[in-house]
Amino acid sequence: MRFGVSTHGHGAAATQVVVAARLAAQAGFDTVGVAGPSADVVASWIAATTTRVRIRAALGAAVPADPHRWATIDALSGGRLDLAAEDPAVLAALGRAWAGSTEPLLPVQSPHPPLALAGDPVRAGRHRLPLYAVVEDDRAGDLVDAYRQAWDAGRPLSGVAPSGDLTIALPVPDGSAALLASVAHLATLGVAELTWRLEPGDESRRIAALAAHLPVLRAEAERRHPSVSGGPAGATPPFPLPDRSLR
Repeated sequence: MRFGVSTHGHGAAATQVVVAARLAAQAGFDTVGVAGPSADVVASWIAATTTRVRIRAALGAAVPADPHRWATIDALSGGRLDLAAEDPAVLAALGRAWAGSTEPLLPVQSPHPPLALAGDPVRAGRHRLPLYAVVEDDRAGDLVDAYRQAWDAGRPLSGVAPSGDLTIALPVPDGSAALLASVAHLATLGVAELTWRLEPGDESRRIAALAAHLPVLRAEAERRHPSVSGGPAGATPPFPLPDRSLR
């Protein structure tokens, strides 16, 4: 299982987001999520000031899905960019644009950076897209079930490489026991990444607190579901066996 943090900020707060991303990278997190109307600018700064952590940017009405811009950011990051959007048409348009492009307008990652659908598990599964979902821990099982059923009956979205990676975004729980319980639950469900949502202005303290638990959390995730690795997104969803006794 991969572990990440999700941030939101623009204007003066964008500086705090970049600082938080650097702290998360130094602490060993796998992914930093950025959102807000300046997500492209913030993502490019994170790309320039880190070397390992992956960068997930949220596309929306205020953040244009410009294929040239995001290909450039992917290149600046050395192929560490992920993108998420609520509209599958946005993801399909990016995929088609890159499929028809030539150097130097292509992203570094081939055939394109991971493109995830944000929010709707049925819609994501129907198009065999990775899913990024903000959900409460006790509802994650239902979400995974809905995604899996839609995946089984779905077909790939034209222009977009299929992947069954699930990323669940949770608020930071209180206490190490709650952290461990969340990781055990999500790993058993076959979730590929757990991302903690950070409140603006409190990022540094939360990152430090979470980082102290990362070694134990990684070990617990591996124990619960060894097949969910921290590697790149795959074309087959890493779902667990039908037995949900550990759920």
